[in-house]
Amino acid sequence: MVSYLLCGILVLGYSLGGVYGQEQVEEGGVQESTARFAAWVADAPPGIQRLIELGRVTFQCDDAALAKAKKVGLTRFEVRGDYRYRYMTTAVRLETAGPDAEKSDAEKLNAEKSEGQERRQAYVTDVSVRIFWTDVQMTHEVVLGTDFRPESPWKSPLVQHEFDHVSSSTDPRLRVLVKEYLGAPLRFEHRWEVGASDGSRAQGIGGRVDRLVAGEIEQSIRDRLAGRIKEVERVIQLHYDWLDRKTGHGRRGLEDRESFFAPFYMPKTLEEMEFKEFEDSAIAKKLQTEVKWKEHYAWNALP
Repeated sequence: MVSYLLCGILVLGYSLGGVYGQEQVEEGGVQESTARFAAWVADAPPGIQRLIELGRVTFQCDDAALAKAKKVGLTRFEVRGDYRYRYMTTAVRLETAGPDAEKSDAEKLNAEKSEGQERRQAYVTDVSVRIFWTDVQMTHEVVLGTDFRPESPWKSPLVQHEFDHVSSSTDPRLRVLVKEYLGAPLRFEHRWEVGASDGSRAQGIGGRVDRLVAGEIEQSIRDRLAGRIKEVERVIQLHYDWLDRKTGHGRRGLEDRESFFAPFYMPKTLEEMEFKEFEDSAIAKKLQTEVKWKEHYAWNALP
């Protein structure tokens, strides 16, 4: 068994309230809005300040993006993760490729000659991957209109709604899920075909994979990690949509916040959302019994 250690970065970006866009105000307006939002942050209640710090929240004005999305507020989300992974491969073994595996060698050779094809062989190795996330950062961008100037922003239902989105994507249960799911070991078989003209790729039976195959394996690992990231993105988006449907995109308040947020990222909810590969009973136990989340949503409750 051969072991390899590599590093990389994955970035997951969302536009969970609408669409991406750049700030669309003049330079003076940018400076004015920056000062306005800085004053908001300085005057934020302690719970909101904790959410701002936890979610790395920034603000901007983008009237064009709001108009395109037909919304009065948006929350954008991104997670960036630095990771290392170590993978091991078993000794390469030989398999006969294609649907003709049951044919005799003579039958295959005659068929290849008549069709002018080169006989190819399939090789396979088992790959086991351990993943180490050295840093995972969540960031949010709350987008509001240039004319949105409430006297008390932290009593505004619109601001509360956008920060409920922030609360959702910084939920302690989600952080457990991300850590456990993204860091879960990967195991898969890697197959490749070679012919006589492929040279060194045909070598290594009973030994290690060659450099070209190793590159294919590493790309497969990165693709599978990206797939996990996309799956997390999908689940977060579904929770954002759930909140928007319940509140009419912030036009209606939540009568019972604790009851509404209670199912978020819980095993039954993840099962209903068809979250992939959620069979880990240890994760389910942590989500159900060990993670404290109620105080987290109380930070954004209006007085």
